[in-house]
Amino acid sequence: MYSAAHEAYDRLRAMRVVIATTNVVVSDDSADWQAIHVPYDDAFRRLRVVMRGSLSPGLRL
Repeated sequence: MYSAAHEAYDRLRAMRVVIATTNVVVSDDSADWQAIHVPYDDAFRRLRVVMRGSLSPGLRL
């Protein structure tokens, strides 16, 4: 779980840096936004799966 949480956190920090230091448009139509948001979203989804699995190992969601 640690590695999944660390990856999600790193992706979140990367988004914060881009938002704070560039003029990225936060929109589904923005390729620049998608380039930083999609990896975060994927990492956060993996984290949720790992967390759910650790709570109920036999449950497949």
